[in-house]
Amino acid sequence: MGFDNFAKQRATIDILGAQEYNDDSDFDGSWGIYDEPFLKRTTEELTKIDNPFFATIFTLSSHHPYEIPKKYESTFEKGTLPIHKSIRYADHSLKIFFEQASTLPWFKNTLFVITADHTATSDSPYYQNRQGMYSIPLLFLCQQIICKEKIIRLVSKSIYSHRLWVI
Repeated sequence: MGFDNFAKQRATIDILGAQEYNDDSDFDGSWGIYDEPFLKRTTEELTKIDNPFFATIFTLSSHHPYEIPKKYESTFEKGTLPIHKSIRYADHSLKIFFEQASTLPWFKNTLFVITADHTATSDSPYYQNRQGMYSIPLLFLCQQIICKEKIIRLVSKSIYSHRLWVI
């Protein structure tokens, strides 16, 4: 998707992509590396970086064609849309990532921001138009409690209304 070239033009950074990952056994056949092994490797790489650091992780298992590793084919419920099984796999991968990361020294001082670039197919009519396509969640996570309440409000007044969810 051109992320490597874009990132290299913007800053001095290190990139861990499919080429640097260098293990085709974890390749999804379309976009790159499945979420679970990629996030595991990313956690290992983040541990090598001096603190403080900023890192961006872009996962892809919840992107069309919604492929998940063969070993999980019968693990996750299919759902009503092809994306549902891959979303369950992506959630599982994030759970494993946070379990692993929570044991590392940098975890306690890290703010995780989880969001999407757009929604995909949905059973809900709300997400089946341009406005709904860009109504995405924004989640902040950290070990230290910043906010104990869930806040739902718009964070953009553009024609693409975004909502902020702080849990």
